[in-house]
Amino acid sequence: MILCTRANARDFVAMANRCVAGRPRRPAPPIVIQIKADTRIITATTTEGVILTHTAQAPKEHDDFLVLPASVLPGVEGSTENAVTLERQSKLRAVVRWQGGSKPGTLPVGLITPDTQHEIPKPPELSPVSDMLLSALHECARSAARGDGRFSLSRIQLQGKAGRVVGTDSKVALLSIGFSAIRSAGK
Repeated sequence: MILCTRANARDFVAMANRCVAGRPRRPAPPIVIQIKADTRIITATTTEGVILTHTAQAPKEHDDFLVLPASVLPGVEGSTENAVTLERQSKLRAVVRWQGGSKPGTLPVGLITPDTQHEIPKPPELSPVSDMLLSALHECARSAARGDGRFSLSRIQLQGKAGRVVGTDSKVALLSIGFSAIRSAGK
């Protein structure tokens, strides 16, 4: 089974690191890989609730669902488009293989038993918003604290129903208002 390319692994790890603010206090979330109907979905969900998903075509792959420890992708990442494959040895044991430079790489992996918390969540329904929302997010993020001293000061708050974006560093606060979802006539 082909998991991904080495470049996909590198990009997924980089994005996963950006989804975690500050220094992580818990182990990295497991990597869920689902192959269904010629589509491969790689997902990780952080403890803060951020869902990172990568979807790619997987022609000629059999439907499968597996959960890997987070340490697998950093172990295989690279800058090439070489395939990273997984060979199951048993239900919970596998070997990951890839071609790296002049010699192939291998990594024994202990798989995680899939459970209900590993189900890939359905993406939320999206609706268009005002063009000014991006500017408001940018400016509020600039006013939020840079460090991670207090959780509420190093984040921005997006209040969707109220149409507000808020950011503060405890000295200066920025509040942008007036953003509401643009609904189509059919809704």
